[in-house]
Amino acid sequence: VSTFLDLLSRARDEHQAISVYADESEPNKYEVGFVESFDHRQLILRALTPRGESDGRHLIKIQDIHRIDTQTAYAARLMLLNEYRDIVFNEESHVVGAPDDMAGILGLAKELGHVVSLLDAEGYGPSGFVREIAADFVELQRLNSKGMPDGIAVLRLDAIDRITVNTRDEQVLAFLYRYHFEWERKLES
Repeated sequence: VSTFLDLLSRARDEHQAISVYADESEPNKYEVGFVESFDHRQLILRALTPRGESDGRHLIKIQDIHRIDTQTAYAARLMLLNEYRDIVFNEESHVVGAPDDMAGILGLAKELGHVVSLLDAEGYGPSGFVREIAADFVELQRLNSKGMPDGIAVLRLDAIDRITVNTRDEQVLAFLYRYHFEWERKLES
């Protein structure tokens, strides 16, 4: 227990997000957030969503904690999103379902530099920036979950069931891409 208390103290003092595992019935389930306060009985964690947004305060009994992860890439990503949350998200977010004019919607997304997700009937598909649009195909610069380029995807338009454009998840990808590839390069030069 004293090791956990030392980790919590350090995380609080350094304002570092941590992952706390405290559910014995689901050992891989965890909460990520900032240590707000703690004592030998309980921890109050200011939790974060996977998008870095505030997810309220979670009271966790110290005796239930079986693992704490610190300094992970995932927690660093959430801290970054949380720090810049006011510029990550905008209210132009919208979802477009079964569009009649997919090429027009994709063209506008390309023009505005919005990230899109091209989803099949099951809700799966790549996300990224539209590169090219043809009469029956679209080429996408894929982004992985960290906003990093992840190859090219070429999809038939008739295989796309739904397009989402600039939703919160896509805004996160666009922010991470800009952070890694535009802002860092400007800072380096």
